Amino acid sequence: MNQGMFDFTCPPGPTKPTTRERALQWIEDNPLGWQYFVKFAHEAARSGRPTSIAMIRERVRWECYFGPKTEEFKISNDYSPHFARFLMEQYTALDGMFVIKKADLS
Repeated sequence: MNQGMFDFTCPPGPTKPTTRERALQWIEDNPLGWQYFVKFAHEAARSGRPTSIAMIRERVRWECYFGPKTEEFKISNDYSPHFARFLMEQYTALDGMFVIKKADLS
């Protein structure tokens, strides 16, 4: 049988957004939540104590759930490495605040 007779390759489908793209979309869709990330990261930096993006993320969740401006949204844990990078890129006072691991963050 002739192998070249049939082409079983599928045409490319729609591309799925990367985790980074979804993290950016979350920031755009949830400006109050992102303001909390920025605020709490700066507070942590001023304290001089070690912290992690996970700790800040959980504080944002707490504040948005119990705080005076109750917001209804979810924060994917998958976005955390991107949030740490975005914070350090956008705010020089936060540069080097988080330990960043080299990883495939697609």
